[in-house]
Amino acid sequence: MCERLGTELILAGSAQAKGRVERAHGTHQDRLIKKLRLAGIDDYEAANRYLRSRYWPEHNRRFAVAPAEAVDFHEPVPAGMDLNAVFSLEYERRVSEDWVVRYDNRFWQIETAEVRPGAKVTIRIRRNGRMELLHEEALEVARV
Repeated sequence: MCERLGTELILAGSAQAKGRVERAHGTHQDRLIKKLRLAGIDDYEAANRYLRSRYWPEHNRRFAVAPAEAVDFHEPVPAGMDLNAVFSLEYERRVSEDWVVRYDNRFWQIETAEVRPGAKVTIRIRRNGRMELLHEEALEVARV
């Protein structure tokens, strides 16, 4: 995903940097779970509303630090880039001799002549759960 967006990953190389990230995640998990339980929240939509309206504003009020520079380094999304496709999981498979592709104990029968046995195909699973079978990044062979 990062490669397709042109984003370079900068990994935490020191134990101190890794610990700082882990402590922050632990803090949020511990606090947030307790606060959600106290508020009687038990579904995603209500939890997201709570995050936006109460949790993050309160957290940022307490812990936010002003940036050293006011420059916004975010770049616009390149023209024609489908972010829904970028933020999908992709798995490569080969078409078997009987024009079948297997993924996660599911079998897809290929019915188009453009895809031959032995060809590489990509299985794309979008965030909404929709699955697509792609050949050569452009030809959509199947959709579930």
